[in-house]
Amino acid sequence: ATSGIGGSWAPPNATSTHKPKVSTWGVFERPADISKAYGGGKRVGVGAPPAVVNETKQAETAARLARFREKNQADERLVDAHWGEIENATKRAKLLVRRGQSYDAVRTLRPVERWCTAKTRRGSETLLELALAHEAAGDAEAAKKVYAKLVLSPIADVKRRAKQLSFGFEVSPRTARASNLRGDARGVERARS
Repeated sequence: ATSGIGGSWAPPNATSTHKPKVSTWGVFERPADISKAYGGGKRVGVGAPPAVVNETKQAETAARLARFREKNQADERLVDAHWGEIENATKRAKLLVRRGQSYDAVRTLRPVERWCTAKTRRGSETLLELALAHEAAGDAEAAKKVYAKLVLSPIADVKRRAKQLSFGFEVSPRTARASNLRGDARGVERARS
């Protein structure tokens, strides 16, 4: 043992250190029981102390969640405020597409598009009708843009249908051109279901 300025030092006890035989982590001396030497480790299960809660992290998470909910409610409020116009335009557009007047259906849905968002069920369904009307009218680029919005929707069935319908643009150009030239209401009706 050495003594002097700053205290004394004694070599570690031979029973308290361990020198591993395998050097995957490096061969260096360490305590034989690391859990006891460095605080006993984490206890889980029955009889374990309750988890330490980080209150600032909880407050940040709660604030982010409140902002997210407020944003989603704002989208719903916008759809609610204009729902009569949106619903009438959607019904009229469906009827026009069935009659083969897809250009008129697009013109009917265009004015209400600004109030619709892919994050709300009613808004996303109206946007889906708009995309179908664009596709029936032969405007593939406009339909692709609307499908791109809908693919990001949190509403699972709308997202799934948008993916399926946008996949049609990935087929060979001749097949896509032929389906656009047909533009009949039966194809649009099958796409809705």
